[in-house]
Amino acid sequence: MVPYQLFGLLGLTLIILEVFIPGFVLLPTGVALLLTAAVGLLTDSWYVLLSFLAAMEVLVFVFVRKSLMKGFSSKNFLTNVESMVGQECEVIEAIRPNQSGYVKLYGDQWVARSTSEEEIPAGQRVKISRIDGNKVWVSQL
Repeated sequence: MVPYQLFGLLGLTLIILEVFIPGFVLLPTGVALLLTAAVGLLTDSWYVLLSFLAAMEVLVFVFVRKSLMKGFSSKNFLTNVESMVGQECEVIEAIRPNQSGYVKLYGDQWVARSTSEEEIPAGQRVKISRIDGNKVWVSQL
């Protein structure tokens, strides 16, 4: 087996394995091996091919990872409790001025306080303004 075939086969194998073993380690290595296989068509020197492979591994990993990670930035995704802010929910126990009541969101009951000094009766729809520990602060729609 000539070097370009070996690098090409290993590259394709790693790219396919990335589908089954996620972690973004096998994909850059597979791409670097495929690029090295292309250079292997031009030379049979193991020294040149292994040097090129090392350089490609670093370049592919750094540049591809950097561009992909921009899309996965934590600034773009709200998770867990953070995602509740701005959601509408139903009051299930009246919220009186300076007292807590309860709202229901996603099937869970939350202790709720009103951002205004007005009473909010049970059954009314409200919007979550902020989260404070295990309490939600709501405002009328």
